[in-house]
Amino acid sequence: MKFCPFLVAGSSLTEPQSKSVAFDGSTDSAAGSASPTANLECLGDACRFYHAGGCRFDAMFTSWEARVASPEVAGAHAPAGEPVVASQSILASIPAILEEVWSLQRESLREVMGGFQKIEATQTELKEGLVSQVEGGVRSQVGAVASQVGQVESHVTSVEAQVRKIESEVARVEAVVGRVESQLSQLDGSLTSQLAAQLRAALGESGAPLQTQMTESLGAQRSFQDTLAAIQTTLAETKLLAQRAAETDASAVVQASAREIQNTVQARVQDVQVAVQGRVQEAQTSVQAAVRELHAATLAAVAGTETSLREVLDRLQGSVTASGQDAQAAARTLTSEGQTQLGSLIARVSTETRSQLERGLGKVLEEMAQVRDARIQIQAALDALTRETREVAVLARRVESSQVLTHELLDEQRQMTTKLDQRERRERARQLNNAGVLCYHQAAYDASVDRFKQATELDPNLAEAYNNLGLSYTEMSRDDEATTAFQRALEIDPSIGNVYNNLGYLYYRKGELDHAVEMYQRAIQRGSDTSAAYSNLGNAYYKMKRFDAAVSAWRRAVEIDPSNHKAHAALERLGLETRPS
Repeated sequence: MKFCPFLVAGSSLTEPQSKSVAFDGSTDSAAGSASPTANLECLGDACRFYHAGGCRFDAMFTSWEARVASPEVAGAHAPAGEPVVASQSILASIPAILEEVWSLQRESLREVMGGFQKIEATQTELKEGLVSQVEGGVRSQVGAVASQVGQVESHVTSVEAQVRKIESEVARVEAVVGRVESQLSQLDGSLTSQLAAQLRAALGESGAPLQTQMTESLGAQRSFQDTLAAIQTTLAETKLLAQRAAETDASAVVQASAREIQNTVQARVQDVQVAVQGRVQEAQTSVQAAVRELHAATLAAVAGTETSLREVLDRLQGSVTASGQDAQAAARTLTSEGQTQLGSLIARVSTETRSQLERGLGKVLEEMAQVRDARIQIQAALDALTRETREVAVLARRVESSQVLTHELLDEQRQMTTKLDQRERRERARQLNNAGVLCYHQAAYDASVDRFKQATELDPNLAEAYNNLGLSYTEMSRDDEATTAFQRALEIDPSIGNVYNNLGYLYYRKGELDHAVEMYQRAIQRGSDTSAAYSNLGNAYYKMKRFDAAVSAWRRAVEIDPSNHKAHAALERLGLETRPS
């Protein structure tokens, strides 16, 4: 039984405890007795990578195994304690193999996408065919119904024409009625004018005597007003006389004359009232007689006018009634004819439309049956396409697993390449550092600075190179750059004591003795070359005039390293023994 190598590799990655399967289909009996699952089997001719009775990957992995098993590779060993690294020839062959794998995967993916596109095209063709069939049947039915609707519209148009004729007859009757109404309004106006003229004539005949009586009444009224005015004048004179009499004590005579005048006035007023009342009564009698005569004349004129108006109205009513009856008869005739024609037309149209609709429904039912059959066929085709899609999905999952394996191989290759590159860069940095140390001891400080800088560029974490760079800058009196280099070395590895000692010497030379003492003490704490650190610490204390501390530091330096000539020389200059007392 043949198994797919990529599926086997993917299964071994996801289930490392399961039994390993070789590429030729054989199993490793030492890994267990479980049989491989069915989804690891080779697809055979259905697979893109299967041809000429075998898988294209067999040859690639066979050549890979042959290269790995070659004596050249087998004899290549790394130093003890380090992992074995493949040779450059094997690493160079990996990209070509992976590129071929990727090309085969791209071809397979293109075939899968082509299959999906074919499935979509088939579905589109089926949908378009079904839609075109349904649309054709619907269009035919819509055309038949549209023709029937056209016939109905033509019949409705003829009925509307008849209705318009009836409306014209009604309009003509309305015009006759309007003319009659205008004649009535004219007659009303003429009658009103005649009555007004007759009234004016009657008033003109009885107006003269009435006017005379009114003039006489007005004259009597004026004479009465004159008399009242004279009386008022007399009364005023009487009052004056009374006032004067009161002044002259002749009241008796005045009162007598006043009473006489008052009697005279009252008599005259009574005479005037009687005369006025008589004239007023005569005027009232004459006015009443004139009014009665005018009323009688008005009633006679009105009676004659009513008689003539009634005759005219009777004539007009007869003519209007006759015209209305004629118009109603014509309208009834037209309406009955139109209703009869419309009823027959609607009955005929309903019968034809019903039959056509029944035939159309029958065709629609037949087409629906055809559509059901087509739907069944389409469903079967879709089921088949679904099965094919599932098979394609299985193939896609297999391709995906192979892609995962390929990515892992590529990642492993990148990691190996990165490790080799880092190791080579670190080794090259160490070589440049050693070359810089050689230049430093030869006093070629510019060359040593270049070598140390190159070493730090290749390996930025090489603290030894930064320390040596600081020493070179110190010899070149470039104190600021030396300080920066020493501080960078301490940032990388704070446990290097020599860097503190070197940085303390730099502070000592710059005159910053407190910082120098602090750096020397840190160097002593780190335990690196403590004899030199104690010697330098003694120099700093001596310069600070802390002589006891300086002597103690120099003696400690000699105890640690009896060969420290600088500490011996410092003690001898002070005339002291090298050993503590």
